[in-house]
Amino acid sequence: MLQLSESEPAIKHALMAISTEWEYKLRPRSSDGHDLQQKSISAYAKALNLTTQRLGEPEPDTVALATCVLFLCLHCLQRDKIQAVKFLQTGSGVMLRVLQRTTVISQDPESVTSMFLPIFERLVVLLRLFGVRMPGFRTPERVLYDVSGSFCRLETLEEARSVLYWMVAESHELISQNRPYRLGLTFEQKDLQDYLQKQEQHLVTYSSWLQEFDKLCTTRTDRTAAANASIALLRVVHAITVFWLSTCLDRYEALCDSYNQYFETIIRNAEEVVAYNHSLPHGSLPFTFEMGIIPPMYLVVLKCREPTLRYQALSLLSRAPEREGLWRREEALRVASRVADLESKDFEVLADGTIFQNARVCDVQINFSNELGSHVAFTAKLYGSDQTWKVWDEIIPLEKGLNEDEPEPFGYPSEYLGQEDIQCG
Repeated sequence: MLQLSESEPAIKHALMAISTEWEYKLRPRSSDGHDLQQKSISAYAKALNLTTQRLGEPEPDTVALATCVLFLCLHCLQRDKIQAVKFLQTGSGVMLRVLQRTTVISQDPESVTSMFLPIFERLVVLLRLFGVRMPGFRTPERVLYDVSGSFCRLETLEEARSVLYWMVAESHELISQNRPYRLGLTFEQKDLQDYLQKQEQHLVTYSSWLQEFDKLCTTRTDRTAAANASIALLRVVHAITVFWLSTCLDRYEALCDSYNQYFETIIRNAEEVVAYNHSLPHGSLPFTFEMGIIPPMYLVVLKCREPTLRYQALSLLSRAPEREGLWRREEALRVASRVADLESKDFEVLADGTIFQNARVCDVQINFSNELGSHVAFTAKLYGSDQTWKVWDEIIPLEKGLNEDEPEPFGYPSEYLGQEDIQCG
């Protein structure tokens, strides 16, 4: 980005907007806080205008994709979910158009696809996790890696990360398609067999990725704490996705109890990531709008009923970054804590008089947040039953000082992190 900014004013001003916004976030109450905000707004306006002008000139793809990524980052910092998703959709559309003009994905590191396809393949997971429908970028003839169960050797951590996030995006499509089945909808037998076959193919691919990743880790020479934390985070993402994918066709919530080994792996590696983050100087924690610690820990708390592991996950969630892109730690923590509290009590009387006893929460959807708190829809099944028992809504208040944002229409992802009926502005 810094190199591109030397020749592209739109990218330069977008970077200036982000840098001043970041500086303001680090010291919002400083004497020059207002000036920093105004500088960021001014630089953002110039970047938008210059990008619009550049789109009418030859070879605009690089600028369009770069500024979309930078604008997305800026709006994540500003906690503006609607604009963040808008730019992610726009950039993804540009990336698709670029790919439609090519027959083979270029291996040239200077090409537009080589520079930006790995970024958008990771970012498309963000769209899908928040329920926005977005097609994948690769068709069978565009695949760089064999998804039949064998990979070419992974050479770098960057390559391993790009491949894994591409796989996660593909798997999320399958997982979201099967959510109605898990909650009680009956599929045609032929459709169910097709889903089972796809599930097995995906799981074989994750196994193959892990084998190649282990080889990469044993041969690497980079032993820094940052590299170790990156490796640990990739293991977290791999393990939580394998669990998620493995259970997407299970109707019995109690079957999650057989995956405690996965939860142990996730928690062990998450501890390393959190410890590294807390070792960094104040204000230097890396910003990310990808899947970090919050979504995996949230899902572990929802699905792991072993008390020690569940509360270890809650502790790690409480120590996660305040925000990871569109995810907000405190909202995730309070909703996950509510589920853990419900399931750990002998019984609880819900607002409508229903007694919650011998039941498990099988689905959680945070519809939106406002000044009252998070508006959450819960779905529960009785222990040992494959049928939905109870669906109800609650408003979970946020802690004082955490609900200063405007109402958030996307909220936190559902238990299966995909809400198909949400429409993006």
